[in-house]
Amino acid sequence: MRLALAFLLALAAAAPAQAEAPEQIFQCSFGARQVEVVRDGTTLTYRYGRPGWPEIVLSGSAASGNVHYHRTLYPHGEDQTLRFTRGAHSYVIFNAFQTPDYRQEGAIDQSGLLVLHHGRRIARMNCRTGGDFIERDIFDGLPVDEENLVPRR
Repeated sequence: MRLALAFLLALAAAAPAQAEAPEQIFQCSFGARQVEVVRDGTTLTYRYGRPGWPEIVLSGSAASGNVHYHRTLYPHGEDQTLRFTRGAHSYVIFNAFQTPDYRQEGAIDQSGLLVLHHGRRIARMNCRTGGDFIERDIFDGLPVDEENLVPRR
């Protein structure tokens, strides 16, 4: 009996630790396609396409230099962007929140995706569902986008 117990304890100690599942940072749907950003440790991964069949997958971290964060605070709102780059293309997740007063009646809360080529906008998609963009601690270590890329209108 002691031998069996010792064997089970040895197996438990040798078993690899289960890795944590990636944390979803952002998700929104444009109909049949969606955009999702997940965090796995210090890496952020951008996926665009049909659920389970992404057409574009980009990963980056503060060290890679291909992910940038921007946040502008206003008296009654904020703008946030998370930009992934690959070559001449940028894929920008955005959120704009504005409210006329503290009651948040009439608030505007828009999220979506911008695609830029050499800095020029070639596509904009507004979220139909999802789009919650909450500031995360990982954003503090990312390079800062000096320009506020949140679209107006």
